[in-house]
Formats: sequence, structure tokens, C-alpha cells
Amino acid sequence: QRNVPGGVTLLAINLQEQAESVAVEGPADLYTLTATELQSRTVLLNGVPLELGPGDTVPQTRPLRQQSGEVSLPPTSITFIALPGAANPACR
Repeated sequence: QRNVPGGVTLLAINLQEQAESVAVEGPADLYTLTATELQSRTVLLNGVPLELGPGDTVPQTRPLRQQSGEVSLPPTSITFIALPGAANPACR
């Protein structure tokens, strides 16, 4: 994870038509991309439509914070799971 020594980010892609889950240890910041239908022109970030701001500025992204446990992966979704406390020695 950027600017967090030892932090890592996982990419979880769920191609299934049903929810799946993965287990994490420690707090995690979740950024989940979904759409109401596969061919939708609107992408949701944690359930909120992503829209450009004034002057086509990129919107501020806010994660959902979760403690240890199962991370739910909605059907046909992409989730970035940031683990700031991973203490990965290769990421220092």
C-alpha cells in the first residue's frame, strides 16, 4: 500500500455469478468495483457511482474499513484489499 511501509494490496476478481469470500488478518481497506449489469456504463465504487468532478477531476476514493475476517466479494466484481499492517519485509 502506498506510503505505508510493509503494507500490501491484494487484487480479488470474482467472475462468478454468486458472492464469494476471502479471509484476511488485521484491518483491511476495501475498494470494490461493481455494476448493476455487466454491460453497464456506470461503475460503482463501494456502492457509490463513480463520476468525474468539475473539470473532469477524478473523484476522491474512500475505502470501506474492515477488521480481520471474511471479505465478501460480490458477484462479477473487482476488489482491491489494502492491508496496511501486513508488515511485508519486501515492501519496506
